[in-house]
Order: sequence, then C-alpha cells, then structure tokens
Amino acid sequence: MKPFIVFFVAALLAAPAARASTAADYGGCAGTVPENVIDADPANYRTLLASLQPGDLLRLAPGTYGQGLPFDAHHGEPDRCIVVEGPASGPPAVLTGRDCCNTVSLTDSSYLVIRNLELDGMGRDGDGVKAESTSDFVHSVTLENLYVHGHGVGHWPLAGPGAEDDYLIYGNFFHQNPNEALFQGEGNVIFYANLLVNDFGAAVHVQPHEDQPRRVRIFHNTIVADGTTVAITGGLAGFERRLVGNALFGAAPTGGTQLDNTTDAYAAAGTYLVNPDGVLAGAADRLDLFPLAGLLDGAVDTGGLSVYEDWNVDFNFRTRSVSVRGAYGGSGQNPGWLPALERKSEPSIFVDGFESGNTSAWSSAVP
Repeated sequence: MKPFIVFFVAALLAAPAARASTAADYGGCAGTVPENVIDADPANYRTLLASLQPGDLLRLAPGTYGQGLPFDAHHGEPDRCIVVEGPASGPPAVLTGRDCCNTVSLTDSSYLVIRNLELDGMGRDGDGVKAESTSDFVHSVTLENLYVHGHGVGHWPLAGPGAEDDYLIYGNFFHQNPNEALFQGEGNVIFYANLLVNDFGAAVHVQPHEDQPRRVRIFHNTIVADGTTVAITGGLAGFERRLVGNALFGAAPTGGTQLDNTTDAYAAAGTYLVNPDGVLAGAADRLDLFPLAGLLDGAVDTGGLSVYEDWNVDFNFRTRSVSVRGAYGGSGQNPGWLPALERKSEPSIFVDGFESGNTSAWSSAVP
C-alpha cells in the first residue's frame, strides 16, 4: 500500500458570507493587482510561462494549447500572485490532454491563480489539474472558472499489479463545495482522520465512476454537512464497505456496514464540538471541530484497521484513544492546529521539517 497524505485544503469553491467574502480570499490572492500583463498564444506561451514572476499576469489568447500548463517552482507572493488566464467570454483558450502528462501540473509552487480556461482531456491518460506526487508541497492555488471535461479518472488497475493497492486519504481538511460532495471516490478507498465542513450540501460520496467501489473503510472522521454526511452506493460483490467510529452531523449516512458512529443533525454539531460555526482566520471565533469533554466518547470496533498507515494517529498527529469517535483522539481543549485555508502545520514527528526529505533526521516518536 502506498499512503496518500494531503496536508492542504482539498475542496475550495465558495463559503458563506459569514465566513469569507469570496473564494479568492482563501488563496492569498484577493488583493492581487497585475503589475505586468504578458500576452501569449499557443506558439510562445510555454516559453513565457517559465519566466513568470510575482505579480505577473499571463493572458492566453483564444486558441488550442497542446503542451499543457506545467508550474514547476513557480512562486507568487501573498497579494502578488502569478495569474494565468484565458478570455472571460467569447472563444476560449483550450488546453488539450496528453498521455504523457497532466494538463495542469503543479510541482513545488505557490500563490497562483488559474482561471477562465477550458481543459479538454480528449480521453487521454493525463489528469486535469494535479499536484504532482514528486512535489514536496503545493499551496495557495486558486482555480476559478475552469471547464474541465474529457478527463476520466478512475482507480488502481482492475487486475494485475496494483489491483489490490489502497488509496489512503487521511489528515486532511475539506471545506465548502456548493456544487457536489467534498470528497468522491471509488475503488479501494481508505478514508480516515479527516475533517469535513460543507454548509452547502454533501460531504462524502463513494460511488461508481469508471468502475465500482471495492474495499472501503471510512473511519474516525468528523463531518459537519448540510446534506448527506456519507453515502456509499454501488460496489463490487465480495468487498466489505465499512463506516466506523465517525462523528457525523448532517443527514444520516447511507450504505455500507455502519458501526459505532455518533450521528446527529447538522444544526446539533455545536452540542458536541467546540465551535463548528467559527471562521477560518484571526484570533477570535475560530472554527474548531474538537470534541467537547466526553461528548464523543464511545466504543469503536477497530478490528482490521491496524494494517493502515497511522491508523491510530488523529488529525493532530497524536496517538489517539480508540474510544473517542471522530477525527480527534481526545476532547476538551484542542492542542493542535486549527483549521484554516492554508497549509496545515507540519507534524512535530518530522523534527527537521517534512520538506527536507532527510528521513534519517525524522523522529519515529508520535507526540
């Protein structure tokens, strides 16, 4: 199994007015006024892309762009973001898919705005927009008004090498999507120790897409959603789909084998959690999904879960009590990172810094 760990915001399309004014605020780019406007076309855009600096706006003319949009060590700055955009109306700038590469590729880059583009995958192998696995980090990227089609993304191979591998998605904060569920998946999905808030609708949908859900384990997550908290539909025969030890506030979960979850209405989340209606910045009234003392205590059947990486580590990267439901392993006062639309603080188990790649210097102890 290869763990897939994301420390960033995973869904960012909009938020209620009480929390933020516009989606662009979240990426640190709302105050960006282009300092240098550079016009480009399909013949020269890749050359110009490589030279972009903070405050630059690369303006793509209508046309077909066949060499993708790769960002590699491109760094804007807060309110001096690098912007790449197509026409806001009329004939579009179309980026076409390739088998070799992802259409918009993000590697070690930050403070970017990518907007007003059509991404036509043409049924090729590449993904539409992807933070590459070879990257140490990608953060503060605003995606706006993208029309993405022709990019069919499924799961591991259906047979042969890799068919039994799992997607491990844990330690993430998912926030706000007015159009669809915050997380959607199929195949072998192992989803745990995540925080999800969607004041617009559903949180988790596991459902057929390119094939079928197979082995599914959704455990120790905290979800606040004004819609379905978890829905598991379809699924290949012979595979168990289990939902266990979660704290779910919204419409009741459906599908799968459900064990030892705490469930209640969306409006009741504040009865159990420190401040589920809080904001994502500043010193006061911060969003905090940590359990109030004793209110998410309860037995959890963890049978079969110990095979997964960090299965007993909570959202704060602390060894959890298995008798507390949800993403956190304790209750009372939150000792860790408060959710924000920014890069999550690196865990202290990586004592010389997660980005360094010097694994020999990492501590093996979990705080």
